[in-house]
Amino acid sequence: MPFNSPKHVGARVLTTVSTEHVAFARSLGADVVIDYKTQRFEEAASHIDLVFDLIDGETRERSWAVLKQGGRLISTLTVPSQHRARAAGVKAMRYTVEPDGNELSEIGALIAAGKVRPHVEKRFPLDQAMAALASVERGHSAGKVVLAVS
Repeated sequence: MPFNSPKHVGARVLTTVSTEHVAFARSLGADVVIDYKTQRFEEAASHIDLVFDLIDGETRERSWAVLKQGGRLISTLTVPSQHRARAAGVKAMRYTVEPDGNELSEIGALIAAGKVRPHVEKRFPLDQAMAALASVERGHSAGKVVLAVS
């Protein structure tokens, strides 16, 4: 499946972030940034084509209502309820990343062309891989954590 960032293909992007990441999300190009600490996303979103669910649980349950008929809910965590999907008139599935050299090449080309801007939050030397992993496990990062091999 070819890689396309939502903005790269002309999508209007809504996202939910914590208060401290609102400006960062806007800087990345999100059209609507919803601070989940001060606003429920259902108040700002409706008739959505695609919900990309990274949270699960109660957040997923609230997501069914914002999808338009024929929309899609994609989860990176657990398989969404097919019963709930049918009841909402949408499709739902689980997505996991698989290594794909062609997609990585496409992403690299988009980065080189300035159409996708990755944000590296922290860099660690390779010999500090455990510290890098601990940083990722703490969560709430605004960007990528990378290992420098050199």
